[in-house]
Amino acid sequence: MNNCYGKGIGEPATVIDLGANVGIFDLWVLSKNKDCKIFAYEPDKDSFQRIVNHIKDNGLEKNIFPFQNGVG
Repeated sequence: MNNCYGKGIGEPATVIDLGANVGIFDLWVLSKNKDCKIFAYEPDKDSFQRIVNHIKDNGLEKNIFPFQNGVG
């Protein structure tokens, strides 16, 4: 995944992830900027649950805010 999304996210940063899928991009963002705030939107029930699990398993409740919604 090196440089898959570019070189990183500057500080401070707020990211809005539309179509977050299972949250892999969100985890990558936080690996580059641990203080980033991410608003992750994913309408699919199963994918959304995986995001919630990733947040809980990694203690990221203060960084990633998940929403089970589509955005149009």
